[in-house]
Amino acid sequence: MSRRRHFVILIGGPGTFEACDREHDQTWSNYIVPIQVATQKKQLDVAPNEQVHWWVYGPAYRDRWKDDVADTKDPRLDRGRNLLDSRQKGVDKVLSAGAGDYLDRIKRFAGTVKADFLAIESPADFWKQLGALPAGSVSRLWYIGHASESGLMLKLIHTESGCQPAASEADMIKIQDIGGNSPLITSKLAKDGKPSRFYGCHTQNFAEQWNSLFGTAAQGAIRKIDFGLVDQPSKTTEVLRRLEDGAGWQSYPATGSH
Repeated sequence: MSRRRHFVILIGGPGTFEACDREHDQTWSNYIVPIQVATQKKQLDVAPNEQVHWWVYGPAYRDRWKDDVADTKDPRLDRGRNLLDSRQKGVDKVLSAGAGDYLDRIKRFAGTVKADFLAIESPADFWKQLGALPAGSVSRLWYIGHASESGLMLKLIHTESGCQPAASEADMIKIQDIGGNSPLITSKLAKDGKPSRFYGCHTQNFAEQWNSLFGTAAQGAIRKIDFGLVDQPSKTTEVLRRLEDGAGWQSYPATGSH
């Protein structure tokens, strides 16, 4: 009997809606939909002995839910500028499905595709959960969410001046954190695993460091990723491939050094 493997998908979250930032997070489900669709259409190439895990960054989705609910009830806000009609539809759809909030809705999504669900509470919690898995059992790690050249941005915030997107230190998995946690997780990665993929803007450096330290295959984006490509007409049937093609995709082959 084949040994059970763990395919971990870390799903970052949106920031709260900001009318001054028309590029980011107009919908709460930016990062759930691509994974949900790819899973439903059997585009993840899941092996019979692989258990898929959705590790979702809880703080981001809890904050977004509170913000959307509060804003849609605030009569002082301009409905058009703040997209209150579409945000209200999002809230209503979650509630009509019987879920209590966005995080509960994601948990139910996971159940429909037989994925294990876990709410991750901090970057440290992510490393702790990864380190708790059996030795040699992690077949691959994927990430989907906000990112920058410095690392993975699990939750977006905006600067007060200029409404520039950013992330607080408490919500980032930085490139240097890979090396800092390597003693904990090196033994967890399967030597014959599949490529780890990092679906976030400018994740090429993150993937390169992952590959360099662990010797496992890794892939990341050279440029920005446009998650809106998932919903646009395309001849490319694989939704994640659309994201890869749009951003420029860099692959680092396994070296077998870990």
